[in-house]
Amino acid sequence: MIAFILLALFTIPITFLKLRVKPTGKTRKMLDFRGLQEIPFDIYIGGIFLGFMGVYVAPFYVESFALDRHITDTNLAFYLIPILNGASTFGRILPNYFADKVGTLNVIACFAVISGILILCWISISNAAALVAFCALYGFFSGPFVSLVPVGLISSSKSNAVVGAQLGAGFAIIGIGMLIGTPIGGAVLANSGFLGLQLYGGLLTVACGLIVAVSKIARYGKNPFTRA
Repeated sequence: MIAFILLALFTIPITFLKLRVKPTGKTRKMLDFRGLQEIPFDIYIGGIFLGFMGVYVAPFYVESFALDRHITDTNLAFYLIPILNGASTFGRILPNYFADKVGTLNVIACFAVISGILILCWISISNAAALVAFCALYGFFSGPFVSLVPVGLISSSKSNAVVGAQLGAGFAIIGIGMLIGTPIGGAVLANSGFLGLQLYGGLLTVACGLIVAVSKIARYGKNPFTRA
């Protein structure tokens, strides 16, 4: 049943997407490292790597936090993740509109810093209303990590000739950050409690935003109003 639903959903982009760059017809190398020689691209990948290590701390551990601190009962704690994911739906759509106006890298950098600050604000939460508000806000502002990161990979690239190889290499590196980030967070939690976990996630996510801003400067110059 799920397979048929996914197939039906995939027909929507298949119907409306257009080919923007035609294939060259030339045989490409199995391994092409030219894309990794671009400094702005490498900086961007490093930033997003750190971001994916920290950004999923809240979705994985907010329910445990609520129960451990006796902020909510099990019924409300169960709904914290759906609230976060529901808000994330809007965070995956609305920022895309502004990214077309002000630039993808600008939006990713801003939303990553805000997401990191929200994780740090999570430290002071001690009641159910604030925790629900945190989940809604964090879900929205962390949304661009799902929808805009691939576009940011292209924006940080200097050459369309190797952008396909860059996407593959970029996601391979980013995937490692996503893979190890949450288990490391669990180890931090076991050793330093929720305060250590929140600092871990918040500081990594803020660092992600700042590094993405540096990659934008390296690629497009120091003007903060440059659409990039």
